[in-house]
Amino acid sequence: MSPLYVGPASSTNKFLGNKTSDPTSGNAEGDQYYNTTANILKTYDGSAWRAVKQDNIVTDNLEVWFDPSKFSSLSNGATATSNSAGNTNATWELWTNGTASFVSNIPGNQAISAGSNNVAFWTENQDITAFDGIDNYTMELWVYVGIQDINNWGYIMGKSSFWATNDGGIFINSDGANWGAHSATSPQVAADIQANGWHHIVYVRNLADANCRKFYVDNSVYIQDNTGDGSSSHTLNNNCALTIGGSSSGNNNSFSNPAYSIQTFGYGHGRFYTAALTAAQIAQNWTAERTIYNV
Repeated sequence: MSPLYVGPASSTNKFLGNKTSDPTSGNAEGDQYYNTTANILKTYDGSAWRAVKQDNIVTDNLEVWFDPSKFSSLSNGATATSNSAGNTNATWELWTNGTASFVSNIPGNQAISAGSNNVAFWTENQDITAFDGIDNYTMELWVYVGIQDINNWGYIMGKSSFWATNDGGIFINSDGANWGAHSATSPQVAADIQANGWHHIVYVRNLADANCRKFYVDNSVYIQDNTGDGSSSHTLNNNCALTIGGSSSGNNNSFSNPAYSIQTFGYGHGRFYTAALTAAQIAQNWTAERTIYNV
């Protein structure tokens, strides 16, 4: 089998797959592999193999961490626990109308896709009450954008029935191309996001900021506004499950047909915080994981 290449299209860096120990020959600076003994991604710096660690992830006010590698099965209805670094040990359930699989060139089972079909996740039968009645919060996700224009609404992540009073999350607009975030029924819509690649997206709501809603893509603010500042209808407060890849049914008991799920998209690590991350903290998370997603 030929090696997978990582980085930009012109890159000659290789992803060597899963191995129990450091390769000893034929290494080039920038090569990567996943060490199954230590359960960690490693990269070659030109003279030695170094761990690419996630221990720099911001964990203050981290309530729920969606970790794809926790799934041992990817059949429809499979479940997995959250990463234990979060305050709530939620159970995630997978929904798919096809065959989900781990993304082959992302090491350590840290991304899931259903190829040309749909895949989505929800906190099974759980309303994460830490998000009830809060004004400041952060939603963060690594997402593979499979196509530029999905020709319809799409829902990426949130705590929302998409949409209603006291909902919040990240979505794709009805034109199928423009992305943004929403609180309650008020959207903010940004430019489209380049297809055929992984992107780090973050929605921050922070009433202490002059622009209380900010939407980041790849460590840069795409759009910001002050909609909903001081309005109780924009407070996050509902009984929806947390979701990734589709919106909630409006309660935490049913996700058999997730609304606005998207074909060809893939999902990596996602996190839900009960506080507004700063720009520096977003940059910290971006830096900690960008190598995993070849960004």
